[in-house]
Amino acid sequence: MTINKYKIIFYILTFLMMSCSFANVHEKRDIAIQIDELKIDYSEKRIIALSLSAIEMLDIMGIKPVGISLTGSQSLPYYLASKMKNVEIVGSVANPSLERIQSLKPDLIIIDRIYEEQKEIVNKLNKIAPVLNIRSEDYKSTLNVLKKIGQVFKKDKETTHFINKFNKSIYEVKQNSTNKKRTILAIYITNNKIWAWTDKSFLASLLQEINVDYAFKEKSNSPYKDLTELNFEKILEIDPDKILVFEDPAKDIIPFLEKNSIWKNLKSVKNKNISVVNRDIWSRSRGPLAAEVIVKTMENDTK
Repeated sequence: MTINKYKIIFYILTFLMMSCSFANVHEKRDIAIQIDELKIDYSEKRIIALSLSAIEMLDIMGIKPVGISLTGSQSLPYYLASKMKNVEIVGSVANPSLERIQSLKPDLIIIDRIYEEQKEIVNKLNKIAPVLNIRSEDYKSTLNVLKKIGQVFKKDKETTHFINKFNKSIYEVKQNSTNKKRTILAIYITNNKIWAWTDKSFLASLLQEINVDYAFKEKSNSPYKDLTELNFEKILEIDPDKILVFEDPAKDIIPFLEKNSIWKNLKSVKNKNISVVNRDIWSRSRGPLAAEVIVKTMENDTK
């Protein structure tokens, strides 16, 4: 089937102009392309995925991208690593190589977020191939995007199977959960600052769905509604039953936390209820396969 490339670009750019704004950092975080009217056959086309979420969705559909980007960890989650072994790396998520991308002659480039560094790059990417942003703010929107993109790629069977299986796992966890909810807080460290996801985050939306009580319920003090900066005093005030610490491979941030005298006074530390988890899976991805891992891992915390 011959596809009019200029028609494709027209559709994608129309959605970009309707959905995207680079006026400020907050808007960059909140953009989300609507693909409800995107009626284009992309089956068996050359796709470049510049986000973990996009890679995961393609994997569910059984589609191997011709190029992918890596996060700051410079690695892929275990469930993707072997499958993407021979796929071209086109750089980092925040700073992909335009030369490598162009050399792969893609029909579509998929992203799920726009970093400050990408402000100018997105316009350049659009000159190479149509750009589709599939960013999700919560786990339900991730499943909705997966369903729609399955239709675009004519992979409805595969995506519907995954969604049904995932929803079944959510139902089973909720059925087996108790009325006693444990409070959980998720944090990570960057530049010696502590950051936590709020109850408006992707992770919190997933945890709350399986009857886990996410601990931070206040308004964010940052420009982002899903992310807030915390100090040790605030963590002690919240004093959650469990703390999830996001780390990249080969990095150990627990010693940094232990240097502060408040850390040892936390209930979760006293009860040895600190879990160190992969930052790509639990924080950066927002993808369906990552969500599946999170639900399975957190099942015991609902009982």
